[in-house]
Amino acid sequence: MELWTAPTPNGWKVNIMFEELVEAGINLPQLKVRTVNLQKGEQFSKEFVKHNPNQKIPVLIDGDVSIMESGAILQYLAEKYPTDLLPPNEKKWEVLPWLYWQVANLGPVFGNKLSYTRYMDDVEETLKSHPLEIFLVIVIAGLLFGVIGMIVAIPTYTALKVILKEFLSENKIVKQLTKDL
Repeated sequence: MELWTAPTPNGWKVNIMFEELVEAGINLPQLKVRTVNLQKGEQFSKEFVKHNPNQKIPVLIDGDVSIMESGAILQYLAEKYPTDLLPPNEKKWEVLPWLYWQVANLGPVFGNKLSYTRYMDDVEETLKSHPLEIFLVIVIAGLLFGVIGMIVAIPTYTALKVILKEFLSENKIVKQLTKDL
């Protein structure tokens, strides 16, 4: 099994899934991780495009199977290595819609914000704040506690939990807002 990825939030999703599978007791085959250098444009190479015509990371190659798109890879791994992360029965429909919501909505919004501000030198510093700042301020204000609680409870959203935990522990605004909680 070979994972072609890069150190970006989209690339981390599959890495986190592998960690979750190991934590769940799955004995995974040897995984070769191939770093794709996005700044050098390696995602546009003929070799990469053969596996993903969309020219985006990550790509998972498992024998003769080549899977592009993080959501498809997560579902593939969850089906190939059954655990409670993706229930095998109708309960899977309590998980999959949230997976698709993340890859179609939350992920691209944050990704665009980061790509078009944080990684570009000609954007004002004030516009480079992390998109989770506003999101978490709303959450902390109590407007989304029910939905967020549900998302965080779904095991496949380990990535979101890790990001939220890391952000909560480091963000000065969030620390100030939550110091009395």
